[in-house]
Amino acid sequence: MPYLEISKDNISEEDVKVNVEVPNVIGLTYKEAKKILQDAGLQIVLRNEAEENMNLNDFIISNQVPTSGVQILEGGSIIVE
Repeated sequence: MPYLEISKDNISEEDVKVNVEVPNVIGLTYKEAKKILQDAGLQIVLRNEAEENMNLNDFIISNQVPTSGVQILEGGSIIVE
């Protein structure tokens, strides 16, 4: 973009986001799901804030959005309930 005096070479590899496939975490504990999603480069978000006060070791994931198999940008969030 010459009019902004920005060259395309100013983009570092850290700035480039890649698509990752959303893994299936339904049926897993919150702790297991969090590890799998973090290993895939994704964030986990509880749908209901009240659940944050629960013992997450006993919390079993019953639903996720987006569903498994969908491609989203690395660093994106998966909402679980």
